[in-house]
Amino acid sequence: MITIEDVTTGAHYAGLVDLPIVVHSSLRSFGCVEGGADTVIDGLLELGCTVVVPTFTYDFRLQPPCGQRLARNGWRYDDTLLGMRSDVFSPARNYISPEMGVIPSALLRRPNRTRSSHPANSMAALGPLANEIIDTQTYLDVYGPFQKVAELGGKFVLMGVGLTSLTAIHLAEKLSGRELFRRWAKGTTGELIEIAVGSCSGGFDSLNDSIEPIESTVIVGDSCWRVLPAELALCRFTDAISREPAITHCKSPKCQRCPDAIAGGPILAEARG
Repeated sequence: MITIEDVTTGAHYAGLVDLPIVVHSSLRSFGCVEGGADTVIDGLLELGCTVVVPTFTYDFRLQPPCGQRLARNGWRYDDTLLGMRSDVFSPARNYISPEMGVIPSALLRRPNRTRSSHPANSMAALGPLANEIIDTQTYLDVYGPFQKVAELGGKFVLMGVGLTSLTAIHLAEKLSGRELFRRWAKGTTGELIEIAVGSCSGGFDSLNDSIEPIESTVIVGDSCWRVLPAELALCRFTDAISREPAITHCKSPKCQRCPDAIAGGPILAEARG
């Protein structure tokens, strides 16, 4: 049975004390955890961490307005049914897409957490630097929180998951020169807004060699934590993508997003009617 002491010990050995950290996780990877996801969160908070997690939602997206069907945007517009919810996104609510996992869901239920207002790719944080980090995200600067964590000397922590779960690699794609994909969604007052989102992450494990020299690991229960210094990891991912753009391809011949991302992303100066 994993306890809060096991989590704090693991986080201490991983060098996470008093740092902002972006956490991607699989609670199942730990084995049996006393108190569940809250134990993991509490253990990190006890060490002074600011815990940042993705809290994405996908049901508020809509078709683009007339004349805004951007070319090379990773989307066959006529094939996609969007707008599954009739209400609007609110950062005050705890709604989250189920596939995000139980640890982000548990953090989102905390009354003192901070959540951004991006209707598709919101992020939430808990800890002393939560507001400073989350406030950097806008509808188009969607990965501002990852950049801020890097500037603050923070780390990316993969708890029982691989690089295909590391959303910050989308920031490295942007830093390498790719334009982020554009989508449209209901804003907090129901208006149609343009937002930036990431590409396909199915090929991100191909980047493992680029961060092997800077990665450290620690075992907590049955979970292997992979810990990356955020700023250096972003530099290495960006360099790898710049040198070999096709390295991020998921290899699926049916993927809509990988070819367009590798080609540079949407052409913002032109739109198709």
